Amino acid sequence: MENSIVEKCKELIVQATDEDVDFRKLGNDIASQNEILSQVLKRVNSIEFGLDHQVDDPSHATVILGQRRLAEVLENVIQVQERLAEDRSAGEGVPVKESI
Repeated sequence: MENSIVEKCKELIVQATDEDVDFRKLGNDIASQNEILSQVLKRVNSIEFGLDHQVDDPSHATVILGQRRLAEVLENVIQVQERLAEDRSAGEGVPVKESI
């Protein structure tokens, strides 16, 4: 079964890249996943944007990021989740040393 965060990111990328994107709905959908929300807010509040205030509202964050940058953030979340899943599955076959 695919990671639910990855699935959600893929759905959000489709929304974010739609020419008629509804930033309010997109922000609400992002807010439903803490892992995704934290990465979106981290990016929008980064020095890259030079804002003089903290952005806490997901809908506001999506507008500031714009469609392309938001899709980049979501792609990054997917990559991290996939690497974590690979690491977990690689560790499943490794024998654990028993303590004496």
